[in-house]
Amino acid sequence: MMRRRIGVALAASVLAAAGAVACGASAGASTGAARGAMAYVVSYGSGTVTPILLATNTPGHPIRVGKRPVAIAVTPDGKTAYVVNSGSGTVTPIRTATGVPSQAIRVGRQPWAIAMTPDGKTVYVVNRGSGTVTPIRTATNRPGRPIRVGKVPDAIAITPDGKTVLVANHGSGSVTPIGTATGIAASPILLGAGTWPIAVAVTPDGKRAYVVDQGAWSVTPVDLVTRTAGRRIQVGDYPYAIAISPDGKDVYAGSTNANTVTAISTATDTARHNIRVGDNPTAIAFGPDGNTAYVVNWVSQTVTPIRVATGKAGRPIRAGHGPWMIAMSPDGKTAYVADFGFPRNAPGTPGNTVTPIRIATDTPERPVKVGAYPIAIAMIPAHPR
Repeated sequence: MMRRRIGVALAASVLAAAGAVACGASAGASTGAARGAMAYVVSYGSGTVTPILLATNTPGHPIRVGKRPVAIAVTPDGKTAYVVNSGSGTVTPIRTATGVPSQAIRVGRQPWAIAMTPDGKTVYVVNRGSGTVTPIRTATNRPGRPIRVGKVPDAIAITPDGKTVLVANHGSGSVTPIGTATGIAASPILLGAGTWPIAVAVTPDGKRAYVVDQGAWSVTPVDLVTRTAGRRIQVGDYPYAIAISPDGKDVYAGSTNANTVTAISTATDTARHNIRVGDNPTAIAFGPDGNTAYVVNWVSQTVTPIRVATGKAGRPIRAGHGPWMIAMSPDGKTAYVADFGFPRNAPGTPGNTVTPIRIATDTPERPVKVGAYPIAIAMIPAHPR
């Protein structure tokens, strides 16, 4: 749910060399004061998190975290954000009331993805370089014993009941279930020869997971009751992104080389539509009512709205130089699109903005300036006095 892999022809040396980018006036609030809903934007190149006050789309002062941050998760009460620093081997907790980071928590090598349990008591960090998952108790911010999973774990999701963590192992062609009560990894669910799982999503009822496989250009349904993989569903060339509709009836999988989104019915596990979108779709998000899906097209510099009932793509929405990630505001009225940068600029030219899109009209608003190479966004609900 919370994995984002920087893989589509990006140069790591260029990203690591990017400098910090200053932002505008503070959007934070003092301790004990009421605070409106916010977005926390993680910037890979500048090693910062920029808070944005959603009521005014005002950016706050950047919060310094570790090297090459790539992912973020927030406790359900919105009080603490956890930022994964892939270049530091750490996770940085941030108190959202003050915007002040706490001491970094040491995890494994090349931490890459993160997910929070529904009760907010534990956050799980995928360590791509170590082949492990590190649990962190949010009450103490202390890491637990690393849990061994498969090779090159890339993505993580947690079932809605909070009982099971699912880790997609890109190098093992498998998904590892972990019991949250015991912290023990069960036998891996094998997806078959030649599979490269890159993303995983769980249905709202918690009965099934859907795994994106770049090796076989498919999506594999997994029965979470029997823990068995079903028949592969063929999608486009090099699938990358996945999202499940709020009602659990549709799975949308974006394929970066085919420039398509495949709509899959969860009732039949068959493809209903293959929908042409822009070049290199990298992220998908559904609107709160589930009627529209929004697809981020990195190379086309657009977001494509798709009407779920018909499978028809709407007019592309312009969204920066190289849009990469999308997140919906807590009230569901605005989508925020992170501009990672450089598809049609000189290689290595960073993006440094987030574009708000009004859902009611599918129109973009003035971009908000953030740090270099924004790669992940987390929403934080309003905090009453």
